[in-house]
Amino acid sequence: MKQMLSIIIFFCNVTAVSAQYASAKPMVIVKEGNFSINNITVSDQWPFDPLKELFHSAGRHKGGLNVRHIYDSLGIVLLEERNDTTPSGTISEAHIYFQLKKDNDVTPSHVFTGSFKVENMEVSSKLSKADISSQLKDYTEAPHYIPHTFRFSYKGIYLYFHFNNTDTQVTEVSIGPDKTN
Repeated sequence: MKQMLSIIIFFCNVTAVSAQYASAKPMVIVKEGNFSINNITVSDQWPFDPLKELFHSAGRHKGGLNVRHIYDSLGIVLLEERNDTTPSGTISEAHIYFQLKKDNDVTPSHVFTGSFKVENMEVSSKLSKADISSQLKDYTEAPHYIPHTFRFSYKGIYLYFHFNNTDTQVTEVSIGPDKTN
């Protein structure tokens, strides 16, 4: 009986560690107009609560036009819309950071180390602007007013890829609902 109890406790611990690992190494996917993090669909009404549960409310929070939920250890920032002064429960944009920004208290203190796919393309800091343009041919591409930033949109989702000064490394990706189409 003690052996059986030990086995049950062992499997419970393995499950708990696996759940922690899942949120410590997020899996972000943008495919065919859907955006998900760890199999939680975000692009269906862009709800904040399921992600808050996934990340165990471990973020810092900053006010402003939106509420910034900064998940330092994950390299992720979620922007939550406000209704006047009250958070709305709706995400307006997600940011994935591949490079740290110095002296900035509204960005994470660590880079993203999870997996990130857009359609069949693995997104990492090693991608150049040319790599992304050649792999996202179905996406509408447009320059942005911020230098070294390019907008790609497809089926109701936009992605802003932010690059280094030579457009050879991704530094950040912003994801949100495309309201222009």
